[in-house]
Amino acid sequence: MTSPSKLAAERFCELLREVDDQAGSHLRSRLDVSRATVYRWRQQIDSVDTLGTLADYFGVPITEFFTTGERQ
Repeated sequence: MTSPSKLAAERFCELLREVDDQAGSHLRSRLDVSRATVYRWRQQIDSVDTLGTLADYFGVPITEFFTTGERQ
């Protein structure tokens, strides 16, 4: 079973691909975060504050970071 923080990180990577920003360079500049921070988020996201920030950035509900299977 995948942990919630890993599941959130997987969805984060999917969202980056969906907006054609696999490297996270647009996200880094818009949120003023380092490359290391984006790398860390690719591995796991444990902070609710981070999830809220990312949900706002991508325009998705925070719960989307914890759903599995086919997304609509």
